[in-house]
Order: sequence, then structure tokens, then C-alpha cells
Amino acid sequence: MIVIGLLHTGVGLQAFRSRLADMFAEGLVDTADASADRGFAFWFLACGLVWMILGAFIDWAERSPHELPRFLGWILLAFASLLILVMPVSGMWLLLIPAVGLIAKSRPSKA
Repeated sequence: MIVIGLLHTGVGLQAFRSRLADMFAEGLVDTADASADRGFAFWFLACGLVWMILGAFIDWAERSPHELPRFLGWILLAFASLLILVMPVSGMWLLLIPAVGLIAKSRPSKA
């Protein structure tokens, strides 16, 4: 997940460099709403950061003595599947890797 977040952020920084430069030149505060492109750039980068944070948490949790509950993998799989249905030509396919990994490595949830 961390690698996916890093890739996502790297692509975003490259793809939106001119929009981001304009936003920084204007002081950054309240600049994302100035256009749909700027809002998209902001949320694209924010999403990459969220993937990195989630990945860091999963890495930490996998090293702890407790196992992650399987439902986390299933939720990520459902979310990834929805994103893929809405936007099949995207990097959303990469989310299937950690989803399947979480399902395979985790214990079943107790009812």
C-alpha cells in the first residue's frame, strides 16, 4: 500500500505540476476550489497520502502480535472493485494486490 501511495503521489506531482505551482504561487490557502482541475489535483494527492498512511498502519499491524481481521481485506477488495467498475482504465487495479494479501494473511472475523 505504501508503494501504491508513493506511485500515486509521484504521478500526481508530475501530472499536476503546473496547477500545483499556481496554487503555491497564490499562497496555497483556499486555492483548490478555484477550478475543477485544481480540486482534482488536490484530491489525487490527498488520496496518495491516505494510501501511504494506511499502508504504514498495515505494515505496523502485521508486525504486532495481533492479526488483522479478514474483513479489512474484504472491505478493501469491495472498494477496489467499485473503483475499477467506475474507472476501469486506472491504477485502481493495484489495490487488488493488498486486498488479496490482507485476506490471505488475516484471520476470519468472529461473529
